[in-house]
Amino acid sequence: MAIFTPGMGFGERALLSGGKRTGTIKVVGKETVVVGTLDKRQFNDILRNSLIEQRAEALSWLRSVTPGGHDADPRAIEAIQFLSQEVVFDKEEVIEIPLDFQGVKEQDPHGWGTVLLLKSGDAKLIKGSVKKHKEISKLERGQWIFPFLSKYENIPDTKYMAVSRCTCLVVTWNVLLRHAKQISVQLWALAKQKAKSIRHQHELQTKVELKLANQK
Repeated sequence: MAIFTPGMGFGERALLSGGKRTGTIKVVGKETVVVGTLDKRQFNDILRNSLIEQRAEALSWLRSVTPGGHDADPRAIEAIQFLSQEVVFDKEEVIEIPLDFQGVKEQDPHGWGTVLLLKSGDAKLIKGSVKKHKEISKLERGQWIFPFLSKYENIPDTKYMAVSRCTCLVVTWNVLLRHAKQISVQLWALAKQKAKSIRHQHELQTKVELKLANQK
């Protein structure tokens, strides 16, 4: 049982599933009630247009946050969007490449070519453990994450951690190599740039720690 007020709707489940009516709506009171109606065709048109708009918005956002995205072939952006998978990391969980994901374990067993795109939530790069660490940098929606950097670039004791519940797009090396090769070059350049910055901050923190230790 429910009471409907202006602006509310009903019957969408039947339109989605094609099922039969399961409830009856009755007018309560003496006021005249005006109701707008949609048939199956009209409902499908609205739903389809909404999905098309959502798809266009998602692709536009992905293009805006991808290195070289504005000059990239639209098919490359579409491949990244629709051939990649999403993974969710809870608060204080280490953000790493899920090697059990389809297309990662078989094609990139070390995870050195797979990258993540932060689609929602906040994260940070830390030095140390999840419980006891120092923050190196913050990450926000739209930033790329390169979990392989600490191993490949020999940056010790660093990792990415979710500050809040995060959703990341897992873009495998196979997708980049086959469908977005130029973007992969741009991402690799960004990764090396980040590695240089991380290494510099890591060295500064190490010097500060040694200085403080010597003062004790």
